[in-house]
Amino acid sequence: MSTLEFLALSNMVNSSEAMFDRRRRILRVARKMIGSDGLENFNMRDLGKKADVSTRTIYNAFGSKETVIALAIYTFFEKLESFKIKTLKK
Repeated sequence: MSTLEFLALSNMVNSSEAMFDRRRRILRVARKMIGSDGLENFNMRDLGKKADVSTRTIYNAFGSKETVIALAIYTFFEKLESFKIKTLKK
């Protein structure tokens, strides 16, 4: 777990595995939305609908729209770097 993810999770130390799975799903959907529609069209209501959670759940899990965006972008680049390393090892 990265430092950024740890800081975002700090208010969830007693959360269930289901909540962590929900957070991962929200971030996955957020990455897709940002990638396809751009940041200027990103909004929490659409994210909630597409991730099948309430907007309140997103705010409870992440605190702010900015945190969702930051973590979505961060995890994208983290996955990209991991892919690059795996590709270079081949």
